Amino acid sequence: MEELYDYILNQENLYQTVPITVTEGYEWGMYEHCRRTLMYLNSKYVNGNFGDAPFNNIILDKINLQHRAVELDVVDIQVFIDNPEEYYKSFLTRKFHTKWARQVDLGEFFNDVTETWTDYGGVIIKNEYTGKPRVVPFNTIAFVDQTNIMKGPICEKLFLSPDELMEYEGKWNNIELAIMLATKNHQEIEAGKNKTTNKSPSQYIEVYEIHGMLPANYLDETANPFKFTRQMHVIAYYKDEKGDKKGISLFSGREKSSPYKVGIRDKINGRALGRGGVEEMFEQQLWVNYSEIQQKEMLDQ
Repeated sequence: MEELYDYILNQENLYQTVPITVTEGYEWGMYEHCRRTLMYLNSKYVNGNFGDAPFNNIILDKINLQHRAVELDVVDIQVFIDNPEEYYKSFLTRKFHTKWARQVDLGEFFNDVTETWTDYGGVIIKNEYTGKPRVVPFNTIAFVDQTNIMKGPICEKLFLSPDELMEYEGKWNNIELAIMLATKNHQEIEAGKNKTTNKSPSQYIEVYEIHGMLPANYLDETANPFKFTRQMHVIAYYKDEKGDKKGISLFSGREKSSPYKVGIRDKINGRALGRGGVEEMFEQQLWVNYSEIQQKEMLDQ
């Protein structure tokens, strides 16, 4: 498992630091693309808050119009059986579909899909264990293939509280050990800062969930390392005495199929996400902010 622990951390570092070449002279990094989109949507400079520098957000009004233009509604869904001998099932399906849609908050899910798809140029949807679909936030992605999301493993990085992690008791292993090591590390850090022991730590446990085709020896050490199988792993990380990250396996197993689906907006060949609605205004926002800062400096003078 040590190979898997190192693989996850190495791939996360590459995802965040190494862009891909879409074509000659055009490099693109999915991590920076998603980060810049999120920062601009919330009126933040990419390199942080520049003190009292103004941020004239010209994106929100236009992006909200795009959200409404592609909005989906639960009532727009028409469920039917495409089989003449079983038409009667359409009545039953429509009746129970409405109840199911309320149970899984399908309307909220549609809003998340259209907003994410519009803002970032694509959306990743995950079928959860409960059967409820979920839009994966791009700021929780540890790494994916930057040329084609579905082509490689998909890894999510989650920060779970001890209570949230305990909900998986009976399904995952080593949960209490992961909580103990993570909170112990937090206590030691706080004790070093405050010279006291933190009696009630609120440290979140760093958990990576990875799905995809991976070397068979990640599940069986005796297996051929050049053979790949579809797998799922859940790994918790903590820091040892030297400050190095160490992994604990919470779950490992085979999968029949990927729980993810991907939708792309305005596809651009060679990169994982299409052209996002916020990306369309990256340059305009940059120069509007520059102009605002120049005016402020003149007024200050």
